[in-house]
Amino acid sequence: MLKLGNFTFKDIHVVEDVMNDNHPTIVCDFYYEDEVMLTGVIIGVKFWKNFRDAVKLAGEQSMIGKVDLELLKLLLKSNKDY
Repeated sequence: MLKLGNFTFKDIHVVEDVMNDNHPTIVCDFYYEDEVMLTGVIIGVKFWKNFRDAVKLAGEQSMIGKVDLELLKLLLKSNKDY
């Protein structure tokens, strides 16, 4: 589980994509204030845009700070569920 402000990433799984040069695919459930927003979401560019929009809408830019997509992926990988 990874918590960023009022946003939480749960049930984090990393799948190695052998068809795509072994780049990991990160899949998780996405919550806002303990309410599920998305299940089985793939963390990538499309999700990143939606996440940044949600952060702005919630007014939590200062709580999320300088997190970018690559840092989010790193944080999720280090907090994956086994």
